[in-house]
Amino acid sequence: MKNTPSDPPRNVSPYLLKRLRSMDEAVAEIQDHSLRSSLRRRRDALARRVGLDTDDGPVDA
Repeated sequence: MKNTPSDPPRNVSPYLLKRLRSMDEAVAEIQDHSLRSSLRRRRDALARRVGLDTDDGPVDA
């Protein structure tokens, strides 16, 4: 079963969800393609580490 952004795992702290949301916002604002890709990869790696599915888009919690 996939975790959706509205259904995060119980062990994910509110701080981490806030951090992931701020990374989503930063990715959306960055104009440089390589920098945007790098930040998006870091954000996806962090989300996978805590068990969030990165294919569902930005984190909402």
